[in-house]
Amino acid sequence: MIEEAHLLAQLKIELEERGILQQDMADSVGVSQSAFNRYMKGNRHMPMATFLRVAEVLGELPSDLWRRAERHAP
Repeated sequence: MIEEAHLLAQLKIELEERGILQQDMADSVGVSQSAFNRYMKGNRHMPMATFLRVAEVLGELPSDLWRRAERHAP
């Protein structure tokens, strides 16, 4: 089973590869930068609705992000 940490690691990769700053993603999905930062650090669980909006902004299917995140799982 995939852990949230693996999904967050994949999201970090996706943002970095696209040159998207956390602030820009936070603005795009409608959350504060501090909240998004807490999600990305794993200090707070990212709501599913926010994850779905992140996937949409990235132009990805949530299932594709999930599959790529499985690569980080042991």
